[in-house]
Order: sequence, then structure tokens, then C-alpha cells
Amino acid sequence: MEEKISLLNIEDISKNPYQPRRHFDHNKLKELSQSIEVNGVLQPIIVRKSNLFGYELLAGERRLRASKLAKIDKIPAIIRSYSDNEMMVLSILENLQRDDMSPL
Repeated sequence: MEEKISLLNIEDISKNPYQPRRHFDHNKLKELSQSIEVNGVLQPIIVRKSNLFGYELLAGERRLRASKLAKIDKIPAIIRSYSDNEMMVLSILENLQRDDMSPL
């Protein structure tokens, strides 16, 4: 199944209420924001439609935060449909299965 990438207004995206990560390194976010200023967002974030307003973030909180730091208005996003339970499980899995890149 091919998924469509949409350009969404950053202001229409709310944080993931199930985000397990509590700390975001400001220096690393600043580095990412500088990369986004030069190269744009290379990988779309994943969101779902919100029942209240706009969209809720599922994956890509660092990209979203760094884009805000870079003062980017729109961000590429894949829109999917998830229940609250699916959001919670996928949010945890998305962060648990992450593996840091080895040094170059």
C-alpha cells in the first residue's frame, strides 16, 4: 500500500499524549534544526486526525520540535488512522525499537 505524504501546518499538530520519552537534548535538537534549515525534513512524521483539532503526532517528535526551532511552517507527514490503544502501543514500540547509529 502506497501512502500519501501531505504537507501539514506545524501549528495544526499537537504532541503525542502517549509519548514515553520525557527528555529531549536541546543541543541535539538544535543540530537537527540546523540540518532541517539546510536539507529540509528528510523523513515524514506520522500523525492521526485529532477529534478536537488538527492532528496528533505519533512518530517524529524530534523532527517536529527541531522544525519549530528552525521556524519551518509546514512539515511532511503521513496521516494514518489509529485508536487510542494503538497509539499508546505504537508510541512505546517506536521508541523501544530505536537503535542509535554507530559512530562514523
